[in-house]
Amino acid sequence: AGGSGGCRTSVLSALRHPETARGMLLLSASGGPYSCQFLGYNYHVPYIMAAEAGGMEAVAQTPFFADRIAASPSNRERLLALDPVGFARQLKRWNEAFYYNPQATLAGIADVMLPRIDMPTLIVAGNDDVHPPSVSDALSRLIPTASLIASPWSNDDWLDKFTGRGGGSVFDLYPLLAPHLLQFVREHP
Repeated sequence: AGGSGGCRTSVLSALRHPETARGMLLLSASGGPYSCQFLGYNYHVPYIMAAEAGGMEAVAQTPFFADRIAASPSNRERLLALDPVGFARQLKRWNEAFYYNPQATLAGIADVMLPRIDMPTLIVAGNDDVHPPSVSDALSRLIPTASLIASPWSNDDWLDKFTGRGGGSVFDLYPLLAPHLLQFVREHP
């Protein structure tokens, strides 16, 4: 089960190691030109730029990595031990998975791979620019065993949480999924 990046991870896991799951719950699938550009930039570019400008010390000071160091101080030592040139090169390679490709509905995963998935799959449609409904709809057609349901929250609900204009976190919306997920699990034990 996973949403957004977790959706991609779940699909990749199902394709590479189908024996590890009996079903999938996919939320807020990301893909399309805007989503790919937005996610590729946010996941990689600030850290590439930090590494190239100030080495791994600059990367450690970014909010993302500073939070991980605060949570586990030994992360600092591991991060600073990395070669900044190799780090930037690796992130640039990972970023390539987010180059928009019209033959990859789900960012980074070729459409021709998706019909191989043969486990029950519930797709909860996204409804925002990063998780466009068209991506969820296409996935539901490409995965033969998939069923699609509408998002239980509105685009405005998601944007309020995602942008911070309404307070809280997008994860505050997830309890709205419970009835649908429980029904799916009951139907596919």
